[in-house]
Amino acid sequence: YYQTQKNHEQQSLVAQCEVDYSLHKKRKMLQKSKLIFAFLVSLLTFNTMQAQVATYRITESMLVNTPWNCGGGSVYGGSDVGFAWTDTLPVGAIIDSVVIVFNLGVECSPSLRPTRLNNVNANSVSGTNWCNCTVRDVDRLISRPVTSSYLPRALNNFVYTGGGTVGFSPSATLNGSHAIVSVFFKTADIEVVNVKPATNFTSMCRQSEYQIDLTLKNNGPGPGGVIDVRIDFEGSDPVLAKVDVSNLAVGQTRTYRISDIIIPTKLGAALPLKATVLTSDLDNSNNELTAPWDVLSTPYGAEIIPTADFPGFPRDGNRFNQDFITYNKTYRYNISAPSLYSNNRFNLDWTADFTALLDGAPMPASKFTYTGPSGSNNASVVFNLLEDDLNKEVQFRFNVTDLSGNGCDSTTVRYAVVMPTPKPEYDGFSVCEVDELQFVNKSTIASGLLSYRWDFGDGTGSTLFEPKKKFATLGSYPVKLVARSNIGFADSITVNVVVNPSPIVDFSFTNQCGNLPVNFTNLSSIGSGNISYFWEFGDGQTSEDVNANVIYNTPGQYLVTLTAESEAGCINSVSKTSFSYPAPIADFNVPTTVCGGTELTFNNATSIAFSNWGNEWSFGEGTARSFDKNPSFLYKEFGDKQVKMKVTTQFGCVDSIVKTITVNPGPAIQITHSDVCSQTPVRFASNVFVPEGMTANYVWNIDGQILGAANPVVNFPGEGVVLFGDKT
Repeated sequence: YYQTQKNHEQQSLVAQCEVDYSLHKKRKMLQKSKLIFAFLVSLLTFNTMQAQVATYRITESMLVNTPWNCGGGSVYGGSDVGFAWTDTLPVGAIIDSVVIVFNLGVECSPSLRPTRLNNVNANSVSGTNWCNCTVRDVDRLISRPVTSSYLPRALNNFVYTGGGTVGFSPSATLNGSHAIVSVFFKTADIEVVNVKPATNFTSMCRQSEYQIDLTLKNNGPGPGGVIDVRIDFEGSDPVLAKVDVSNLAVGQTRTYRISDIIIPTKLGAALPLKATVLTSDLDNSNNELTAPWDVLSTPYGAEIIPTADFPGFPRDGNRFNQDFITYNKTYRYNISAPSLYSNNRFNLDWTADFTALLDGAPMPASKFTYTGPSGSNNASVVFNLLEDDLNKEVQFRFNVTDLSGNGCDSTTVRYAVVMPTPKPEYDGFSVCEVDELQFVNKSTIASGLLSYRWDFGDGTGSTLFEPKKKFATLGSYPVKLVARSNIGFADSITVNVVVNPSPIVDFSFTNQCGNLPVNFTNLSSIGSGNISYFWEFGDGQTSEDVNANVIYNTPGQYLVTLTAESEAGCINSVSKTSFSYPAPIADFNVPTTVCGGTELTFNNATSIAFSNWGNEWSFGEGTARSFDKNPSFLYKEFGDKQVKMKVTTQFGCVDSIVKTITVNPGPAIQITHSDVCSQTPVRFASNVFVPEGMTANYVWNIDGQILGAANPVVNFPGEGVVLFGDKT
């Protein structure tokens, strides 16, 4: 709560204190902890030792006198055995008690253990032999002086001595043996002179917060130190504090401010406000003082509360932990009536005024609307800030006045700070069905970090900065991007992403020989819209026709690509391999004229880039055919003969050629003969065909014999080979 204290005696406003309520609660817990601690201290140090203490750790170098050996250990004996240390007590300190804790490093039998220091001869220890002992933890000796033997020495050197024996075994460094001396002392008589709230008012207001002024006096004889004090007020949590009075000279009076607060919770007159010095001193009778104070009614407890649908982030709402709000959003706080007051008694029992500040200056009326309490309805404030208000502090003050005139008024304050809001933005509003859409995130924020959440409108999402997405089907998808700041403010943008149909691309063709055009048939389709096409035939030739054809100048293998683009820019393509087979060039060589009865040989002159081929011949006479590469044929009839050769490659490429041969009339000879045996006449018959109107003369050359008969007879004397003409 943030309270404003006014003088109920109509004095002007002199102080205003705004304190975080959560800090107040922490202070109350700390106060309770201090009370518990003080109680524990009292148990540990006993009532007689509620004084200041100086502690000294005795090391081996502080031991006094020469050791003598005792079996396996070492002790220090003789007169004035013991230890000394440099005294740190303030001048004028009065010893209350001395506690010496021994860690001997040995375990002694009960009869040999050191006992308590006695009060008569306070510096001696009973027991004379600590030898032959086993390890032991601690022996504690407590001395309470009855004489002045424990006063600090003149040279500020405090020495413990004694007859008998005291020591360590076998050495401090080996066994960890040591002694701890605690000197409890008093230095002064601190008197409580006055206790009052740190205010000029003569009474207090309920639920207001007060620091306490404590007035103390040093009655001597020595200086003071740090003392523990306790402040109690009826109906309030006690306050524990430490006060350093070392600067309080003997005979001097001074007022100290206790920073921890007292909050009166009980109404009444002359309620006791009590201050107690918990640290014992020379005179404990003046360590406590009680002063009466009136507590008046205060209209406290009004709260400025965010609504349930508050679009920001409510926090404690104080100056150190403001609410987080942002711009361009409408916020509402409801303001409850103060405790023990009601809205329907507004302007009867109490009244209030409202102040709105923006960075310490009055907030423009255009940015907020305040509605006061009415009937059973709470007051409220509705506000909406602009982006220009970024990083500014908002402060709403609800100032409540009790109309009874007692001056106990209060102010409730709520703080908020205007934080930046993300501005989500992205690119990626259409995609083709076969493609993956890459979203480009363009979101910004004035300061801070952003996290993201994508909703692709098909039940899937992502938290990546720039995700990729491939949609399963055509259509329109509401893609939502939510950008959230590290504070928690979020904004979103939703855009319908259209998934456009992509062309389904295909084509067919038949491979052709190099001298024939290859026809490409377009088989592409699309769900909706028109398509444009682009053909690439693999040899640098292109076309934009729907169906295309091409003649390849060089036989070979070509990669043909058809690219289709829709009206929405969706592109798809397909590639296939086309072959241009080599075309043969059929040709052969033969005389253009021959005489009938002459056998011709046809010389094949076909050419081709590559590939094997086959031949088919027709000679123009009868049905004779041949598939030889270089066939022979004997013409029996005269006249013009059409000789045709057809060439077919292994890829099915065909070429043919026809040539005309003129066969002039002439005899056609077919030689026959009877059985040829030696010593037996052999008859030869020419079987000559003589064209009509012509005559024939016969000349035979048989084995060197020249004969002129048409059908000669020859007698061969012996075996062998007979040549006639060019026949064997």
